[in-house]
Amino acid sequence: MMTTRIKSKNEQFDNVNLLMEIVRLKLIISVKKNLQLL
Repeated sequence: MMTTRIKSKNEQFDNVNLLMEIVRLKLIISVKKNLQLL
């Protein structure tokens, strides 16, 4: 019982990390595009 709860928490954490990585990449890409426009 405990291990499944811990596993699901880890999976949620992985999902959040993945989302943060995607957001960071999108931010970097948009900043680069803006710099190229200047």
